[in-house]
This record gives sequence, C-alpha cells and structure tokens, in this order.
Amino acid sequence: MSLLLTLLCGCVHLLAMALDVLCFFILVRLIASRLPHPLLTAFERAGRPLVQRVTARLQGGLDYLGLGRWSEQTLVACALLAATVSSVSLKALTGVMGSL
Repeated sequence: MSLLLTLLCGCVHLLAMALDVLCFFILVRLIASRLPHPLLTAFERAGRPLVQRVTARLQGGLDYLGLGRWSEQTLVACALLAATVSSVSLKALTGVMGSL
C-alpha cells in the first residue's frame, strides 16, 4: 500500500473515531435525561457543548429547509442516527481502502 493511501486511510479512521466519541456523548445525553446517575450526569456535562453544537447545526438546517422547530430529544436522536451511519460508512471505507 502506498504512503499516500496509508495516510488517507489513517485520516478516515481518525474521523470515524471522532464520530464514535460524538455517538458516546449523544447516548450519554439521552440516557442521562431519563436516568439521573452522578456518573452519567458528569459525562453529560462534559459532552454538553459538543452535543449542543451538533443539535444547533441540525436545527439550523431544518430551519433553512422550512421544517420548523423539533424537540431537543428528537434532534439528539437524529444526530445520533446521522453520526452512527457516518461512522459505520467511514469504517467500511477504511476496510476497503485497507484491502487495496
């Protein structure tokens, strides 16, 4: 495998790991809203700025499309779905690139 392909594969893998971290914090946010445990609350506070930024961008896109306001839980669930699908797709791409 060439050096450029290895570098590209590493960058795609790093992006997939970042999406996994986002999925973790989104899941913690969803669980902590239903189950207030001190450890979950601490993780939720740590990931709150990231999750709020993602949901604000998602709501901005919905406003741009004229789809109105969505509840925070629905936005967080949609963000989780988008991050999970993106992460799995990037991991599949990394696997394909690694086999070249």
